Amino acid sequence: MAIFKKNLFWGNILEYYKQNILANIGISILTLLISYFSDKRYILSIITIIIVTFITWLGHYLLHHYCKYNPIAWIHSITHHSPFRHTFMGKFIEYVILEFFFFGGGILLFIVLYIHSKFNYFILNPYVILWWSIAVPYIHEIHYHILKYSSFHKAHHDNSNYNYSPDNWDVIMNTKEDNTEFENEVAALPHLAVLAVIIICFIHSRFDFIEYISK
Repeated sequence: MAIFKKNLFWGNILEYYKQNILANIGISILTLLISYFSDKRYILSIITIIIVTFITWLGHYLLHHYCKYNPIAWIHSITHHSPFRHTFMGKFIEYVILEFFFFGGGILLFIVLYIHSKFNYFILNPYVILWWSIAVPYIHEIHYHILKYSSFHKAHHDNSNYNYSPDNWDVIMNTKEDNTEFENEVAALPHLAVLAVIIICFIHSRFDFIEYISK
């Protein structure tokens, strides 16, 4: 498995995509399927997944920086970087509130819905955002903490200055720890596929609050 080396920007980018090309193809296909069953604006949906995955990195990064001015960061330090994280309430606050809104992109979803209410136009695909917003806490808990599939997230707990994820944004933004392996994101595809099917079934159903709000 390839190892990340600092000062080798383009080489690291190529190594990441060489290892995770199937994962990126899979995520793109799932994104396009959600677009097919929602608005059929395929390019916009691809733009959406790019933006919302960056927000996952940015939201996590901000919760570990500027802590003095960021009360959410203080909460995250308790709910996920202290023994309180093992309690039901710790997990509830971390996953349902912090990660859904600040890592996954829940805030972006509300912004997109608000702009639609004002201008009757979706600037991004809200269903793709919802899919990813749910996927982030789900994969975090199931993939990393229960199944313990990868040591990628453990490296973040060992040194919270690195590995905010997704791995491609860590490489691009230079927040990946030196001499660590690239994340094997293919293993997360089954989880993402199951959640994508759930979102597709949700679209235009009686539970589709996005469609209800948009009317």
